[in-house]
Formats: sequence, C-alpha cells, structure tokens
Amino acid sequence: AADLGPDDSRDFILDFIERKKGGPFLVYFPMALVHSPFINPPELKKRAESKFTGDLDRQTRAFGHMITYMDQVVGDILAKLREHGLGENTLVLFTGDNGTHKNITSELSGVSIKGGKGSMTEAGSRVPLLARWPGRLKPAVRDEFFCLVDVLPTIHSIAGIDLNRRVDGMDLSHLLLGGQGTNRPHILINFGRGYFVREKRFRLNQTGKLYDIPVSSDVTRYSETVSTNEAHHADRIRLQKILDDFMAIKPEYQQPAPKRPLKTK
Repeated sequence: AADLGPDDSRDFILDFIERKKGGPFLVYFPMALVHSPFINPPELKKRAESKFTGDLDRQTRAFGHMITYMDQVVGDILAKLREHGLGENTLVLFTGDNGTHKNITSELSGVSIKGGKGSMTEAGSRVPLLARWPGRLKPAVRDEFFCLVDVLPTIHSIAGIDLNRRVDGMDLSHLLLGGQGTNRPHILINFGRGYFVREKRFRLNQTGKLYDIPVSSDVTRYSETVSTNEAHHADRIRLQKILDDFMAIKPEYQQPAPKRPLKTK
C-alpha cells in the first residue's frame, strides 16, 4: 500500500501515547484529512463504497473514501486510549477549521448543503465541535458559540494550569463540564480580505450586508438572507462598532518590518 501522510502522523501519536501513558500529555493533531486534492486512500475502499449512492461523481466518491479513512485514523487513536485504560481520563476534542470544499454537496438527513470553504458565509465558517470524555461530560447537543481560539484557555482551565498571558480566546470549560461561566457573545472571523462578526441571529460582513440567520438545523440556516428590515437598524449599528474595532487590529504578521541600517563592508 502507498504511504499516506495521516498514517505516519497516526503512528507517531500511537507511539507517543505509549511513551507518555504514565502521566499527563497533550496531543494536537491537525489532520490532513479531509482536504483537496481528493484522492483514494490505500485501504478501506469497500467500506467507503458500502455507504455510497449511485449518483456520486468521482470527486465526491474520493471525498467519501477519505472521510471513511479519517474515521479509522481517529478510531485507532481512541482504541489506543482504551487499551491503556485512558479513555475515561482523557478529553478528546474533534473539530474543523472551515467549511467543506465548494465542489462537495453534503446530504444530511435529506438536506443538501453545498460546501462553502473559503467564503465568508455560514457554510464557509460553521463547523461542528465534538467533545468526548466519558464519565465527565453529560451527553448533550449545545448551540452556544465556541471558536478555535477558545481551545487554549479552555483546556488550560480543565487541566488546572494558570494561563499567565492575555489571549484572544475565552475559557468555555463550563459548556463542557457544566456550572457557571461567561458564554461567548459573538464570533469574529477574518480570512484574506474578508471580515465578519456573527451573533446568534445576525452576521455583519465587511461589505455592509447584515444577514438574518434562522436559528434552525435545516437548510434555511444556509440561505444567506440579507436583512433590509428597519427594525434591525440598532443591531446593525451595534455590530458595526464591534466589526470596526476588529478590523482596526493589525495582526503582528501584517505589521511593517522594522527598518534596519544597511550593513557595509
């Protein structure tokens, strides 16, 4: 079988757990699956095809094969935790960093959702977050905001480690463990030249368009409906201030390099 990068990463992680199983450890796994170009992994093709319908194009079939392979890689890691009795003493977070590729249409419970990766839309930025910690987390489906910048302060809090510097994220451990805490009021996103601020109902993009997003679990959430309702004017003004403040912040990598004197021989 041909070598696949995620296999090498998985093997490293399995070995890492073997070596670190006697104490606390952290694994960060930015998996390359699933990502374009869509290729067929070296194994599990029959398992993947057992779930396919007959109307899928080549790209979608390869995408489904990669999803199946990703599931197996994650399963191998969870199995290693169980092997050493660590399954109930390890918090596992599984999420993504953006939407599905635009060439892929997902079929979820009879709802077709076209991918929006790279776009400043609901389909381009809204992803699931799965948290697993048997015995500590009560099974639940929650709709509160959680952003990738929140991972660091949240796991610091859960691990009982003081975070001794300012970060952009929030400690949202109460959403996982229960109890009192401050929820995230909004999400701020920047990708390339695009910016937006997203609250539970509204999203204001840097284009000036205010999107009224139905709080639902069906395709209407992805309808990208622009609000022209005058009753929403106060919401627009409030969100515009938040967005302006966010856009005024220049990340460190965008700051001009300091001028240095030229060296002469």
